[in-house]
Formats: sequence, structure tokens, C-alpha cells
Amino acid sequence: MPHNAGNLPTTDSPDSCAEKCNGWEYVGLQDGQDCFCGNGTGFKAQGISPKCTTPCAGNTSVECGGACANSVYWIGAGLAPSPPPPGPPEPPLPPRGSEADPSPHDVVWRSPSTTGARGALPLGNGECSASLWVEPSGDLLIYAVKSNSFDEVSSRDKLARLRIRFEPPLQIDASFQQRLTLRNASVAIEAEGMRVEAFVDANAPALRIRAQSTRGDKFRLHASLEVWRVGPAVAQGGFCHAWNRSGDILLNDTSIGDDESAIGVVHVNVDETSAALINQTLSRQGIDMGAAPVYNPMYGRSFGAWITGTQMKRINATTLSSETPAAVHSLVLNMLTVVNSAGGASMEQWVAQAAALAKTNGAEAYETAATRHANEWKEMWERSWVWVSTNCSSCHPTATVRDSSADVEDDAAAGVVGDPTAVLTLQRYLDLANGRQALFPIHGAKNAFLCVCHFVVKPEICQDRLGTTLGKVEIRGVLCRWGASLGCRRVRG
Repeated sequence: MPHNAGNLPTTDSPDSCAEKCNGWEYVGLQDGQDCFCGNGTGFKAQGISPKCTTPCAGNTSVECGGACANSVYWIGAGLAPSPPPPGPPEPPLPPRGSEADPSPHDVVWRSPSTTGARGALPLGNGECSASLWVEPSGDLLIYAVKSNSFDEVSSRDKLARLRIRFEPPLQIDASFQQRLTLRNASVAIEAEGMRVEAFVDANAPALRIRAQSTRGDKFRLHASLEVWRVGPAVAQGGFCHAWNRSGDILLNDTSIGDDESAIGVVHVNVDETSAALINQTLSRQGIDMGAAPVYNPMYGRSFGAWITGTQMKRINATTLSSETPAAVHSLVLNMLTVVNSAGGASMEQWVAQAAALAKTNGAEAYETAATRHANEWKEMWERSWVWVSTNCSSCHPTATVRDSSADVEDDAAAGVVGDPTAVLTLQRYLDLANGRQALFPIHGAKNAFLCVCHFVVKPEICQDRLGTTLGKVEIRGVLCRWGASLGCRRVRG
């Protein structure tokens, strides 16, 4: 026989040799202890031999050939391989018709942030973004940014940091919860007797916030700007290290006008600084533009935030406070960039446009804006979707609840490792909320799903949303970064 399976000096028998010859049709036992395998061809000699009289070492009641003679046994196609140990249960696909609902992947935290903005939840409409987090004191903190807020040293700055304080304070107890609701791109904060909702309006450059008592109790609200760029500062890094950035301007009673329910902060670019920076950068790179005009994206640019509130009054340049206690309070943080292509950005020009924008945004009721916003995101989610289930043994289950004090750079702790659908959904949300630039937009149905990945899978178990077998190992619509280790099981969308 062509294959020598080895010597079995103490255990040789038809059964033990058959285990060694798994997958072959025949086994041959020789001299009581040797095991050979074959498929019915390639035997050197065939026929009945009188030499097959040696007892098997592992079973003396059976003959195992003899000197240069084999006792041949047919075992068919061989023993079936041992089944692999069962893996973790495969996550179920969503019910038919609910594939576009991202709600199973909402992010829920049950403790306030102890690491500042590192424990924030993101909101955005692609052009305007905000990060929100609750501190252990019960204060709500917000960073606001706009995609085209470039200062004169080419740094994209945050527009403002806003602190919202509740009186009495927000209670951080066992009922505390902060949820990022993907379906309508909003954040809801729940505490003892209080609910706070916020979203960056899909139809306006504004962050809308509403705080309401769930028990009808009346409370006061205070919103304060925390401005840290109060004077000229040396920009850090790259070719900008020698250039001074001008400070931000808090709007006082004179500059903000007659609106006593508003506070604001604005940055006005210094055109001479940006022009000198560009000229020196070109010179250092050995580029001579001659008399050709050089595009300066920072030229004539001013940007900032204008905050208004219902039944709230400006106490000073940084603070709005509710005039009387109420069961519901609402705020609108308007985000605006003004570009004067002729140069010479001014605070007065920005204030005039910001006041007009705030009036327009403030005229729409919170409920109306929230409904229109939710419809926009519903339509976006329904354009396309990807659901992937896997029994990858190295994957971690998706966490829906976590402690924001954990290291947010630890993917396993953040609950976004292991479930491909959760990762894809959250990545798509971030692309749509933060990724659209003013000049180079990222559309929800395109850039987030441009890559094609190749998985080593069984084609017959990869089906489209109609149940049709794909018949290929090429799954379109999955981000390339996940590599080939996920193992496709079923796909809809």
C-alpha cells in the first residue's frame, strides 16, 4: 500500500489502523504492528497469502498480516473527521423590514464622565458638530465646532464651550443614563426627575437643547460660556509656530445689541497674519507664485456661537439664566461662519448675521424642529444598510452599557469590537455627523460604503435581503478595515 501510517507496537488492530488512515478506503496491517493505507490502487501484489498469521498487538484475536504480507480491511471512505467544538451562538438578524433601524447599537452610559470631553457623546449634521458630557457635579458640558471655522493660522477651532447648570443640580444616582440614539442622532440624559434632550439640527446650523422635569417640578437653568482664548496666543506645530493667533471676542451689551436673551462669542481672523503665513510657507517650500494670486481660505473669515434661550435673560457677557423657575427650558446654540471675500472680516458683520440666524432658528418650536430632524435621519438610514452576523470566537460582544470612566481608547471596553454590524453602524454615524467638510462633502450613501472587502466564507450561507444566495465571497458595502477575519455568515441590505 502506498501510505505508511506508522508502527503500532502495542496497539495495532484494524480499528487503531483505521483511525490512522482516516480518509482512505483500505487499511493494511503487517507483521502484527505496522499500519498502511491505500485507495484500492497501487498495491504491489494482490491475492490470498498464507503468511497472514501474526496476531495483532492490540487485539490478539485478530490477524494483522505477517512478514511482507498485509491483512487488508476495507473501511469505505474512512472515518468521518471529528466535528469542531461549537462556537458562540450566532447573533440573530433583525426581523424582516427592520434592518434599517440602528437602535440596537445605541450607546448607553450609566455614569458621568470623570475624564472630561473624553467621555463625551458626539452629535452632528455633517457641517456642525457638538460633544456632550455630564460631569459628576451634574453640570452638562458642550463643545461646539463647525467644519469651516479656520482661524488665521489655519487651525480649525472649536466655536465655544458651554456649561449648563441646573438649579437644583442634576441628581447623579442609580437612575442616571446618557444615551446616544442613532435613529434620530440625538442625546438623551435621564436623572432623578429630569430629562435633557439635545440634537444638532439636520436642517439648520444649530444645537437644540430641551430640559424638562418628568414630575412637573420647576427648576432654574443657567448657561455659561467658558472662553479660554481670551488673548493673542502662539500657534503650536508645523510652519505656524511663530505666528500669533488673535483672541476670541465675548459680545458685551454694546456689541450684542438689544437682544437680552442672548450671549455670544466670535473670532475674527487677522488677514495680515494669514497672508504672511501663506507667503512664508510657499517660500520655505521653494514655490514662487510670481504675480499669480494665491488662494487664502482664512481671508475675511469670522466664526462663532450665538446662544439664546426661552424665558432666559443675559446676566453678563458669559451667562444666561432663566428669569423664573419653570418645568421646561430650551436653548439654541447657533453656529455661524461668515466669509467676506473682499477681506476685512469684522465683528459687526458677524453679529448682524448671527442675530438674524438666531431669530430664524428660534422661531421654530422645539417639537417641530425635532420632528423634521428625525425624519431627515430616518430617510438617511433607510437609503442603505449592512447587517453582518458572525460566530468569530475571538470577537467580543457589543456592550450597550459601560462606565465612561473606563479608558475610552480601549475598544473592548467601549463596546464596539466584535460585532461587525455595530462597528459599521457607529462608523457610518460618525462619518455623517462629523465627516462632511464645507468644500468636500461626504454623502451618507457613498463614502461610508465605497470599499469592497473579501471574506473567506461559504457562499451558500451568504444571502441578500430577499433570501437569494449571493454565490460569491465578495461582500459589497463593508468597510475594508475589518479585514478577512470576521467570517461572513449572513448579510442583508
